[in-house]
Amino acid sequence: MAAELRRILLASADPELHRVVRQALPEAGWQIEQVAALGEVYARLPPPGNAYDCLLVAEPLDEGCAETLIRELRRRGIATPILAVLSALEGRAPAPSSVDSLLAAGATDYLPHAERQPDQLLRRLRHAVRSGQLEAGYRAASAAVQRAAQEREEILSLVSHDLRTPLNAIRIAADELFDPSLSAAERNLMLKAVQRSLRRADRLISDLLDASRIEAGTLTLSCTALAAKSLLEQAGSDYAESFRASGLELRIEVDADVGMVHADRERMLQALDNLLGNVVRHARGSGLVVLAARSGQTQVEISVTDRGPGIAAERLPQIFSRFDPARKQHRAGVGLGLAIVKGIVTAHGGTITAKSAPGQGTSIIFSLPRAY
Repeated sequence: MAAELRRILLASADPELHRVVRQALPEAGWQIEQVAALGEVYARLPPPGNAYDCLLVAEPLDEGCAETLIRELRRRGIATPILAVLSALEGRAPAPSSVDSLLAAGATDYLPHAERQPDQLLRRLRHAVRSGQLEAGYRAASAAVQRAAQEREEILSLVSHDLRTPLNAIRIAADELFDPSLSAAERNLMLKAVQRSLRRADRLISDLLDASRIEAGTLTLSCTALAAKSLLEQAGSDYAESFRASGLELRIEVDADVGMVHADRERMLQALDNLLGNVVRHARGSGLVVLAARSGQTQVEISVTDRGPGIAAERLPQIFSRFDPARKQHRAGVGLGLAIVKGIVTAHGGTITAKSAPGQGTSIIFSLPRAY
């Protein structure tokens, strides 16, 4: 069996323990580094303290005691597993309070003085390392849950803020509609304002529900064989008026051999709607926009390319996230559109990427499986 590659830091001035350690660990393939003072330990274990697989601590120590060392390391956020080796107390077993105080200070495990033989030491070290790995996994999972909860709170806060605009518009229009002096034309304008605001509020709520379904893995698809050209033409037709009003020209390019894709029509139209809507919002007046479908061996590559202001390199990895901090910083609203596009594409078994640079426009490219 291959030797385990582990790095152990031994903090102790006990020569007998040094002998046991050097007898046990090199034979198992473990590397040992030795210090005797608390200051040396702190210097070798800066946060997060992942330079070593385990810290082996035993008294005597220069500049302090084992409990002080362990407690200070944990206070500094050092997560390295710590195995405390107990000292003898007048030839008898150590008092239980010694064990309790070391564990309370943050030791992962302990080795009784009577068990300071090479095989016992190696067994306890392996246990401490495994315990540390499990604890690290738990901390990572806990941090991920906390981040997800924080993002959810941020999104709900942004949605609540964004909903105020259409709801306020509806409230104002409703109040105006009670005015008996309104002409028929004025009343019609108010009703159209209510319709626009209702559509905006409905879109915000639908986006939030879809984002929740994507996160939960419950987004449903009804896939059939679809002509890629027809799909792009329908999406482009839906945005023809918006593009003209925004100073944009839409060109659709489809390779002759693209053929059919295996996809859910409504979900793909939703994804393309989000992408084209982003172009209208962010690339207004920039000219040509290309909606294209290119042929691959097993997949079809669909892209939306504009000549807008582009996206900074540091933002590109975040644009498909449910919560992009830059949107909050620039008061850009909840902006779940690209996260939903990614979720829809991923649910189809495809991938999505973005290419962009400031002043050079943006391309969003995603793949869909071919239909045979």
